[in-house]
Amino acid sequence: MENKFVSCYFFRIKDMGSKKYYCRLHKDLESIKELSVTKKLVGGDFVKIHKSKFHKDTELLEMQILRYRNSILPGEVDDKTNEFELIKVGKGKQLAEFTTVIYDFENACILLHNNFHGVTHKMLENYLNLLLFDLEKKYAIELEVILSGIKVSDIKNREGVIYKRIDFSIDTTNINDDNIISFLKNINATDAKTITMSLSVGRAKKEKGLNKMEIDKYLDSVNNKSEDWNSFKLAYRKNKDEVTEIIDLIENKLVTGFEFTYDKSTPITHERIYDFFEKDYRMSYKNKKPVKISAER
Repeated sequence: MENKFVSCYFFRIKDMGSKKYYCRLHKDLESIKELSVTKKLVGGDFVKIHKSKFHKDTELLEMQILRYRNSILPGEVDDKTNEFELIKVGKGKQLAEFTTVIYDFENACILLHNNFHGVTHKMLENYLNLLLFDLEKKYAIELEVILSGIKVSDIKNREGVIYKRIDFSIDTTNINDDNIISFLKNINATDAKTITMSLSVGRAKKEKGLNKMEIDKYLDSVNNKSEDWNSFKLAYRKNKDEVTEIIDLIENKLVTGFEFTYDKSTPITHERIYDFFEKDYRMSYKNKKPVKISAER
């Protein structure tokens, strides 16, 4: 079995005209079944809704959205012979990547599965507006990123906190080898402009974390802007019994994630992603700041 970390970002749906949070979109998306075609060209690739289901028990809309891969296709490689050939699909079939979307209309919030080859939030925004146009609706929406509002001190000072992983990128122009990344010697001699790294405990047990005292030094550096950090993400547990949360300390976007195990017989599917993040959303985010809002009807 292999492990893959899957993350989701949070966005607020707003009316582009009034700039108010919009909740009517849920009912309009239910009207999609009236359209004969939902496949649209967005940013050079075709996009369409493959699955749309409103769950009355949770009041959440589940969507699986496909992005077609028509240009650069994946292939199969044999490590023993080093042979590589593009994947061939049957007549009338095409390759596509899926993106899982969870829509909480009460809070005008969309949870978007982060898939590099899937639908980005800008593509989703444009795609939904194309559908609204076809439905002859008199408004357009925009997706506004939800910020976490978490401070470095809130994490550092939490009793029992466990750091699971950090991902960071840093400008090397004025880097201090001795202070920030003393384990890499003479980094400037490489002529690299940025460094991107990931430090993780791997498959360690949930109570096992990175050295807190050492990671706190990184957090202090980000907080004090003592180095030119381009990006810095921290995956952590509030305690050993909580799920892993992710915070982007540079952009401060609200994001959540989970490490899925998979193999050929148990792939990471839309159903697995939706089932986990739907429960995670309801338990940890739906009724809490900064997600919850006073819904505007």
